[in-house]
Amino acid sequence: MQNIIVPQFLKETGITVEVDQVEYNNLYTKEVLEFRNSTYDVYQVDQVWVGAFAKSGYLMPLDGEIAASTLANFYPNLVKIGNVDGKQWALPFSAIPVNYTYRKDLTPPAATWDDALDIAKRLTRPASGAQPAQWGFPIRGQAGNPITWTWLPMLWSFGGEAFDADFKPTYNNEAGLESVEFYRKLYQCSPPGWLSDAQVAGYMEQGQGVQTTLQMVFNAPMQSPKESKVADKIAFAGMPKQVTQASILGLWTIGIASSTSNRANALKFVEYVSRPDIATQMALAGVTGAPQPAVYSASGAPNFFPVLSKVLEYVKPPPLIPEGNQWFVITGTALQSALSGKQSVKVAMDDAANQVHQMLANSGYYK
Repeated sequence: MQNIIVPQFLKETGITVEVDQVEYNNLYTKEVLEFRNSTYDVYQVDQVWVGAFAKSGYLMPLDGEIAASTLANFYPNLVKIGNVDGKQWALPFSAIPVNYTYRKDLTPPAATWDDALDIAKRLTRPASGAQPAQWGFPIRGQAGNPITWTWLPMLWSFGGEAFDADFKPTYNNEAGLESVEFYRKLYQCSPPGWLSDAQVAGYMEQGQGVQTTLQMVFNAPMQSPKESKVADKIAFAGMPKQVTQASILGLWTIGIASSTSNRANALKFVEYVSRPDIATQMALAGVTGAPQPAVYSASGAPNFFPVLSKVLEYVKPPPLIPEGNQWFVITGTALQSALSGKQSVKVAMDDAANQVHQMLANSGYYK
């Protein structure tokens, strides 16, 4: 962005853009502070924060400001994430979906989650002499966000939802419990412990994993001979389907501060990075995950782009609530308890649903 896109924008428009990079762990606090101090004009906003920023008056509504043709560049379901209470506050900027990864020399892709479990059971084997163990489904399990992020596509695929229309937790109903019980069985085909995404990718790259689901940012390294011992054997596919096909989305959006004194220039920049040719340039350079369908058929696109293009048609965000971090912690803790056998699936998910219900009641959701 800083070295290529910003200089191009300057050359084309004569407008100088200064980019400030901040570590993610500090970003929310810094953005709130800078919104209040009117420091910046354009912000990169995590999808989870869009609603809160819109309702706090930090973002400028883009209705009537951004051309309809620009909005049409994006996947419609991604545009909706930046729409709060009927107004458009942010545009998609970088989309990071989860896809299915598998060893094409060992198995065809799983069509259903039941297929994935069958493959995992059949191809998991212990270490033998100099031969390392082979794991049928290395899977993320770290507490909080990672384990919950991994489970949500299963929940949705099994026909469940995290909340009903009144934000009452429903993932301890029949479909929810079925999805957690399935996850428990699949976890038995994963290396011991609560793996990070990097560890899961490592098992696949070392040839010790048969299949997994992981964010698309790991696709290119897994197919790179510099990173992977089995680069030519790794392939990608859409997510396994049970009742329905589902995946989860990480999404960065881009929005404009309501306090900006450079409104016209800020709008030009947002329009610029939303152009298909610029979005393609950023995606192929690895700067962003493309939020526009046209990018996935671009010349020179990686071989896994057609898979991502289809996944993005049915991808969903996690629950976009201000209490999202607490929800991830409560739910992730319950999932670990259920998968480890510390609690039964029903007891763990009932406890989590009750805790989340109380948390949201305290926040005024059920008045």
